[in-house]
Amino acid sequence: MSASSWVKASKRKKATSQQKLRLPLAADRFHQCNAISRRTSRSAADFVSGIGRLPVLSIRGQSMMRQMPSSIRGRLLLILRAGIAAGCAFTLSACISTQSTRFDEFENVLASHDSATRALAEWCDRRDMADPAVIRVSHAGGEAAQPTAEIRRLLEVGPDDPLGYRHVELLCGGVVMSVAHNFYVPARLTPAMNAQLDTTDTPFGKVVEELNFTRERLAAVVGASESCPPDTVLSHRAVLRRADSLPISLVIECYTPANLVD
Repeated sequence: MSASSWVKASKRKKATSQQKLRLPLAADRFHQCNAISRRTSRSAADFVSGIGRLPVLSIRGQSMMRQMPSSIRGRLLLILRAGIAAGCAFTLSACISTQSTRFDEFENVLASHDSATRALAEWCDRRDMADPAVIRVSHAGGEAAQPTAEIRRLLEVGPDDPLGYRHVELLCGGVVMSVAHNFYVPARLTPAMNAQLDTTDTPFGKVVEELNFTRERLAAVVGASESCPPDTVLSHRAVLRRADSLPISLVIECYTPANLVD
């Protein structure tokens, strides 16, 4: 290995390690943006109410406040309330702006590909999360989910037609980028594809890419939808169709906070 390659690999290893440490904080920052508007008004009200009891002032300051005419003290409290509200509004605006920019960028990458595998590989490369930016799956285990009547309807199969099921984590390097539930129709894939899905850690999108499938998005939810882990930051539900329009898969994709790490 050349000196420059060794330096680059060392920097990437260090960045990956730091990123793993930041993942819980990324989830906290995301959910903070969802809750901050509720907490802001409550915290400001509590603080201003506390001024009336003066716990935040020195003993001398408390004495001065109590000696003020009620009209002056009331105006002071109004000024404090306005200042706190302005500060909270600025914090909320900055939080929403930062998250919106990153979400928009991430969503644009997802929307530019029919294959989530390709989208995540591009995002992984863009965010310098691993080299090479190759997506692989890890089987999540647990009991296989049973397809509902709605899933069978969306896949255009009968009640007794066999369906395959995959519950996997999609990783780039050592970072989990997505958790996915995948109900697919084995009869609409080749025997080689079915064998690969059963015996390898190759992502579904990579296995079936020669079918030139397209994606029909059914739903997109900020946060966790049903079947997704609680810390999910973005949930998608979609049907994948062959070139002849026959459905081959219904996917539920749960994107993790790792995608939004600074």
